[in-house]
Amino acid sequence: MEVEKLITKSPFKDLFPVDPKIVDALAEDMARNLYDGAHPIIIWRDLNIVIDGHCRLEAAKRNNIKWVPAIAYQFRDEAHALEYAIHHQRNRRNLTDAEILRCIKIMDKVQETKRDENGKFTGASSDAPGKSAAQTAKIVGTSQAKVERARTVMSDPEAETAVLSGEKSIHQATQEVKAKRGKTAKPKDETRPGERYARSVINKLSQIPLDDPERETALIQVRDWINGQLAEDL
Repeated sequence: MEVEKLITKSPFKDLFPVDPKIVDALAEDMARNLYDGAHPIIIWRDLNIVIDGHCRLEAAKRNNIKWVPAIAYQFRDEAHALEYAIHHQRNRRNLTDAEILRCIKIMDKVQETKRDENGKFTGASSDAPGKSAAQTAKIVGTSQAKVERARTVMSDPEAETAVLSGEKSIHQATQEVKAKRGKTAKPKDETRPGERYARSVINKLSQIPLDDPERETALIQVRDWINGQLAEDL
């Protein structure tokens, strides 16, 4: 395939961003040995979109290589192509937490656009929840619990950035997000039910016009009720 005809675009180029160190090593090897045909570029048939092999393609460009070996596959849709790319990568090596988080985020975004009116994904089995952690975990090759933790991390931009940069693991970031939420949680109302009721009634009574003859009677009744409650507490 001619290099100039290959197309790189989101979300595929974002799934596993080009690593400069890997590209440097590949480019150096290609300068000495040309392109290794044992590792072709995987593309989407008819569209020429690169699904896997972005680092190899970049290294080839650096060496002004005009033609590279490529294998074309036909994919049902974008989600299917992404699943293939993820599967291809995780079969070669263990994914880092940053890569796992990125895969989950991109898959969730793509799958979200396929939800039907019942909240299920198009093509999902009748008993499968639309956007389930179990389904995503199977695609990414991790546990359902880790997918759920990753989604917790994605709800906090600061935590997400820390994981994507490699500064923190998904587990560490999740614990911090939960701790942060605990500190900012709304304090529990310790007021007794009787007190809350009394305050509510008094507020309502305060809205009765001053010249209404029933106002004084109602206030006396509430006062007596409150005094009775206080006497019981004592």
